Amino acid sequence: AHIIAMEMQNAAGNRYILNNHALWLKEIAAIVTEEFQPQGYSIPQWSMPMAGAWVLWYFSGVMRRIYPKLGRVLHFSNEKMRTELGIEPRDIRSTILDTCYSIIENGIVPKMDNYRGPPTPLVTSEESDHKILTSNIETIEDN
Repeated sequence: AHIIAMEMQNAAGNRYILNNHALWLKEIAAIVTEEFQPQGYSIPQWSMPMAGAWVLWYFSGVMRRIYPKLGRVLHFSNEKMRTELGIEPRDIRSTILDTCYSIIENGIVPKMDNYRGPPTPLVTSEESDHKILTSNIETIEDN
């Protein structure tokens, strides 16, 4: 999406929401738990009670900024991304799970004994860069 926006003259100076769906952290944890708990990972799923957040409000400048937003649902539109850039966002579940598998595959989180690996091979950043460079070269050669 970033490369498409950089290559389009009419995209200059514009902002695009490159998101498909807003989820609460608890919803993300449920998706991750469903996939990774059988593989031996323990995913925290607790939520801080509002009373706890209120107490932290007194001690934390960050919490003073966050507290008024707790419980509010964010609404946004990615229509501009779809119409102007011609991009359809990926499924949010796939995006979350691909990120988790990438974190494990890159050694940031250790592989557990039951870890079975990603269901489909992940594209490495080197492969992604190669695809982008190759497609740009082909475009230049076509012109």
